[in-house]
Amino acid sequence: MNKDFFSKERFKYIIILALFNYIFLGTEYLFDNIVGDIKPQSVVTAQSYILGASVLGFLFFAIIKKYINKKLKHGLLSAFIVVETLLFALMEYSESYGFVVITGCVMFALFGVMGSAVYYIASVYLKSNRNVASTIGLAYGLGIMFQFGDNNIVASKIARLIIFAIVLVVWIAIILNLYLEENAESQNEKSRKLKYEKTESKNIECKNTASKNAEYINSRITAIVLIITIMLMACIFSTLDNIVTYYHSKGIMDIGQYPRLLLAISGVVAGVLFDLKERKLMCLIMYSVTLLSTICMLVITMGEPFIIGLVVFYLSAGFFSVFFTTAFVNLSFEMKTPEL
Repeated sequence: MNKDFFSKERFKYIIILALFNYIFLGTEYLFDNIVGDIKPQSVVTAQSYILGASVLGFLFFAIIKKYINKKLKHGLLSAFIVVETLLFALMEYSESYGFVVITGCVMFALFGVMGSAVYYIASVYLKSNRNVASTIGLAYGLGIMFQFGDNNIVASKIARLIIFAIVLVVWIAIILNLYLEENAESQNEKSRKLKYEKTESKNIECKNTASKNAEYINSRITAIVLIITIMLMACIFSTLDNIVTYYHSKGIMDIGQYPRLLLAISGVVAGVLFDLKERKLMCLIMYSVTLLSTICMLVITMGEPFIIGLVVFYLSAGFFSVFFTTAFVNLSFEMKTPEL
């Protein structure tokens, strides 16, 4: 980590990423508990629905950013707070499995849109920064810590709803502040680039265009390889997550208790390790962790104590979360549509 890692500017980005992790993971945990009380045998299936909805939301952000004007975006952010708070309340007090699942899918689709927006805003800042993984890892660890405190301190439904609404307001306020700052900076950069381009010859412009096209082609190939790799790795980690969720729904182990702190620790450690030697060791480290996760799966399926598998899962899951987030953020720097 360099000297300016704990700067005030970086702190804002860490906070918005941490709050997103807290809101997303905390609501997912609550959703699992609600479905578990109504229909325990369907928790794993219901969780897959909401996570799938969040993926669609992540992809949808690029369309929203392109076709919706700035004034409307501000109105949509305000509407987001109201709608998500209402959906949260409906989900908390509902006793219908179908209604909870539908409500959850809508909530997480919106979370996906906002999550994509947050990571896009953060990526603009991190583009010229060497500590990408450390920033993402620290934000992930803080988000888990916030969630752990919420799970173990807040018991009242009304209190949980109020906290959820307050966190949303604070989160959106910080996002708006950063968004306005980045817009002002981007406008200045555009004007500087425009002046520079006017002084360049047409031949140089043609060469630059050809060079950029070649870079974009290479970036697309890298993106395809990365997506396939992440999908294969996700098969392992999602299977482990489903096993852990299943045990949680059966009441065998509450996954919101102290072992979950290992997830926060592993996220922070992963960020620091991934940034070593300018992230040249990141893939090798993640490969080793993936092997450890495979062993974890064997430990659980062979009937060994569940707590052993849970500990290994949490230690490896933090690495995976920081790995794929860092990889996609780095890739976005080279893409024509970084919002995706």
